Amino acid sequence: MKSWSVEIPQSVREVIGKRLDRLSDDCNRMLTVAAVVGREFGIDTLERVGEVSGDRLLEVLDEAASARVVREVAGAAGRYSFAHALIRETLYDELSTIRRLRLHRRIGEALEALYVAKHEPHLSELAYHFLAAAQPGNIGKAIDYARRAAEHAIRRLAYEEGARLYEMALQVLEPGEPVDDRERGDLLLALGDAHLKGGDIERARDAFRRAAEVGRAVGATEVLAAAALGFARWRAGRFDQEEVSLLEEALAALGPEDGTPRARLLARLAVALYYAGTPERRASLSKDGVEMARRLGNAETLAYALNCRCWALWGSENTEERLADASEMLAHAHAVGNPELALEARQWRLLSFLELGDIPAVDAEMREHARLANELRQPQYLWFAALWRAMRALLDGRFEDAERLAGEALALGERVRTENSSGAYGGQMNSSGAYGGQMTFVRREEGRLAELVPWVQETMKQMPGQLVVRCGLASFHADLGQGEDARREFEEVAAYGFAALPRDIYWLISLAHLADACAFLKDAPRAAALYELLVPYSGRNVVMGPGVACFGSADRLLGILAATGKRWAVAEQHFQTALVFNARIGASAWLAHTQAQLAAMLVERDAEGDRTRAQRLLIDALQTAQRLGMKALLERGTALRLRAQGTPATARSSIDALATFVQSEQPDLRRYVGVDGTVTIMFTDIEDFTVLTERLGDARAHAVVAEHNAIVRAAVASEGGVEASVQGDGFMLVFRSARRALRAAVAIQRAITAWGAEQLDAPIRVRVGIHTGEPIHEARDLFGKAVIIAARIASHARGGEIVVSARVKELAEESGEFRFGTGRAATLKGLAGTYEVFEITW
Repeated sequence: MKSWSVEIPQSVREVIGKRLDRLSDDCNRMLTVAAVVGREFGIDTLERVGEVSGDRLLEVLDEAASARVVREVAGAAGRYSFAHALIRETLYDELSTIRRLRLHRRIGEALEALYVAKHEPHLSELAYHFLAAAQPGNIGKAIDYARRAAEHAIRRLAYEEGARLYEMALQVLEPGEPVDDRERGDLLLALGDAHLKGGDIERARDAFRRAAEVGRAVGATEVLAAAALGFARWRAGRFDQEEVSLLEEALAALGPEDGTPRARLLARLAVALYYAGTPERRASLSKDGVEMARRLGNAETLAYALNCRCWALWGSENTEERLADASEMLAHAHAVGNPELALEARQWRLLSFLELGDIPAVDAEMREHARLANELRQPQYLWFAALWRAMRALLDGRFEDAERLAGEALALGERVRTENSSGAYGGQMNSSGAYGGQMTFVRREEGRLAELVPWVQETMKQMPGQLVVRCGLASFHADLGQGEDARREFEEVAAYGFAALPRDIYWLISLAHLADACAFLKDAPRAAALYELLVPYSGRNVVMGPGVACFGSADRLLGILAATGKRWAVAEQHFQTALVFNARIGASAWLAHTQAQLAAMLVERDAEGDRTRAQRLLIDALQTAQRLGMKALLERGTALRLRAQGTPATARSSIDALATFVQSEQPDLRRYVGVDGTVTIMFTDIEDFTVLTERLGDARAHAVVAEHNAIVRAAVASEGGVEASVQGDGFMLVFRSARRALRAAVAIQRAITAWGAEQLDAPIRVRVGIHTGEPIHEARDLFGKAVIIAARIASHARGGEIVVSARVKELAEESGEFRFGTGRAATLKGLAGTYEVFEITW
């Protein structure tokens, strides 16, 4: 049986033929046998098979080596290889079919004798030759070696090699041949298992489908049952009628008597009905499967049934029960030495601990799961291990790490080949969906959530029945300040009192999205309804799917729902619980969100001392947001802090707040230094932002700020600038040259003016101040002062102005690119003397 199919051009054959014609007949006979042995061959095999042996064999090998047809294998005495694969193929193709078959059999028999004491390392080689020699009525040995070689490959974790060998064995069992159909069924079951372990779900299900056909045709109920279990092994992320029908057919064929196959089928059917059957039926089937396994006293089947019960009853309300089942399952898996069941148990324990907020236990389970996954090397388990590494980075607020780790998980998840492009058989969530879920968290904190709205809308088209996607979209629109869009999506779910929401793995995450949207829409009646649905999960961590990401404490959500209904005392109690919970689990980002949301409630309640408490909470939240790069929270938190301070409408405090924060941080700007050793610093903000917020309301003002920020960032990026810090509507930006900073400033003002002309309700005017620091000596001291000068110059600007220091004018005016107005003397707060500043005409 050939394992290559390259068509050799006739001209190449002629060249090779001429080289071989120059060799002796004995040499060509030896080479012909060697070509059938393989690309590499040994003297011991040739002696047992070939017509040339002894000293003469050594002579012809030297002859072939001198002609550069073969060469010795380095470090392997007595081993040779063909100098080029085309030489071997040419020799092989010259053989007649009968001659080829006979040589393969003789070589196989020679190898049997040669390796009689130790066949295992050479099983693949033996299988190759006996399969290539197989003929009707003479295939038993070929099938046996192929099966043994496949089993050996799978023990070595070479799953694709094992599947290839099973496929080769099945190829010699051509339809119509007088073979044992049960053997065909067993080979198909083994093939499906190899594909499953290798992550090829589509081919695995096809093999199990074919095995079921064999079992059905010959009345082999055990084959039918095993095929049904294999077909349903890697569960679908949706209802699959074919899967359910096959499991029910196998159960009917087995009859009502207790037995291992029946116990497993009952348990697996409960899983298959997750998206269609009632919870009562799933619970009944799962209970029957577990109880039957207990009666049988079969620890492995009991572990299997407990695993299925975790799947079938997976929901937010049964965390403790699931943890108990998973712990019992783990003990049984260890007792029988089944690492796959141990991995499944670790997964359930990890998710349960995550929901309970026991992070040390989560980390311990992650380590054990990763160790087992690396031992088994099965793509689906490696994907989960990578997925959870990204989840932990998100929980810690390490967003750059999370994005990198999410990409690594995506790459591993794509190795799990599913039945269709949407990944319907990629488990509870396919790799692209999980990646999108994790990147949603990253982009939300970066203030770039708008980039993902088209992706969510497309996902909703592909998965119209998944209400969690619509809930997520409502939350997205709320976060972006898009009231009408948020209301539309929210009403689609809320229209029937949220009754359509399924109590599945997406239940809590759906409620989390809806809570955010409901609070934004200030819908107090719906907030009360959502509160009642969510309150049983007080004290829990809200987890997305199979550990994709966390929303932190459910009490944070209960707090914003209670605050929406102005139930201040209840809201405050939930927020305080959430603060403690999020701090305990190390969820820095969610802790900052909780602080900001509690502050917002205090500002709205406005009782005695509330504003002071709110300001303290916001200082902590903004420091965390700045440290973690949570730009969206920085913007909202800064605006809220102004409200908490009761800042007068005429105050220009965004730049002041930003400058104060930067002073406390004392950034080292040396990495931004230009070729002349200077760095140019720009501050910008929106004039009278507080007035704008009061007039438009938080939602519309937030949308305006988001547009303003996008304009600023685009202009800065076009000139190679760097966003050093942001708070609310205020930016601190750094450039390597004064001219680049001025170009960016002009671009900002022009773009803002053009955009504002179309916003009749919300025209905005931006202030810009720019200063260039002197050549670097002591980075922190010198540039600390440069930052303050730039901020104070910006505070002197009015809306629509670009005001720069004399140093900036000096560096940029020679180019003739910019027009500077008449200078004016300015006293800069906190700095001695006066400074000359200039306005740019743009």
